[in-house]
Amino acid sequence: MHKVKSDILELIVEYLEHHKGVEPKDLQCPVRSTDMKQICEDEWDAEFIDKKDKKMVFEIILAANYMDIKSLLHLGCAKIATEIKKLDQKEIHKIIEEEEKYRKEHAQENEEKEEAKEES
Repeated sequence: MHKVKSDILELIVEYLEHHKGVEPKDLQCPVRSTDMKQICEDEWDAEFIDKKDKKMVFEIILAANYMDIKSLLHLGCAKIATEIKKLDQKEIHKIIEEEEKYRKEHAQENEEKEEAKEES
C-alpha cells in the first residue's frame, strides 16, 4: 500500500464502502456520452468521479490498477474518456503530455524515497 497516497486510499475506501463488496455492473463500452450519469448505472459513481479533478482521477486510476479494483479502474478511465470526447485533437495531446510528465515525476519521487531507505 506504500505506493498509494493516503488521500487516494481514503477515496478508494469510500468507493468500496459504498458498494459493500458488490461489483457494480460494467460500464458501457465504448463510452458514448460526455455525461457520466448516462454512463453509470449507479448515480453515486457518476457523482463520485465527477467531483474529482483530472490529476486525482489519474491517481485513482493508477491506484485502482495497482490494487486490482477493476470497477474503479474502469470508472476512472470512463471519466477520462468523457473528458477526451469534449476536446479537440490539440487539447488531447496536451493531456497526454501532462500525464506523462506527472508519471515521470512520480516515478522519480519513488526512486528518491527508495534510495533514501537503502541508505538508512
